[in-house]
Amino acid sequence: MIRFLLHYFNRCRSAEGIYPEKDYKLHNNIMLCGGVGAGKTVLMQTFAAYLIQIRSPMMFLNLSVGQMVNYYTLHNNLDKYTYNENDSKAFQCFPINLCLNDIGLDLTTFYGTNTKELCSEFLFARSEIWQFYDKYCHITTNLSAKQLMKYFDDEHGRINDRFKKYNVIHLQGESRR
Repeated sequence: MIRFLLHYFNRCRSAEGIYPEKDYKLHNNIMLCGGVGAGKTVLMQTFAAYLIQIRSPMMFLNLSVGQMVNYYTLHNNLDKYTYNENDSKAFQCFPINLCLNDIGLDLTTFYGTNTKELCSEFLFARSEIWQFYDKYCHITTNLSAKQLMKYFDDEHGRINDRFKKYNVIHLQGESRR
């Protein structure tokens, strides 16, 4: 799995052949699923630091759901982590690659806004950003892909349909903490 991620983040076509039965695609985002302490966040932090070090166009910012909610609480928007239009002229946007960690667990309401709703809006916007601006949004979750789809299920299926564009990687094992 680390070999796949190394090839993936370095944009090597060989990444797609490492797990042929999984049908992973180089152009899809990464979804790391696994139990508490399985190493999802540490893995993504390690790759984020590595990609910054080599100045890769794939470098990304690690962001927790809590950080995203705190930003929303202070600014009443998610712009910094979606389109990044702050100080822009003529509706220009400057999105960046991100990894949202620990998605799908916190249902706390902050100033009348449910974390699940914020995550839904974030994921919807990030899907458009991936499609139109080629900027990635990786995610980590303690839920399985099926549980995550159930969590975000709505009558329109707008978030779940976007999960088709993720390479879903399940990390096995008990807590490594």
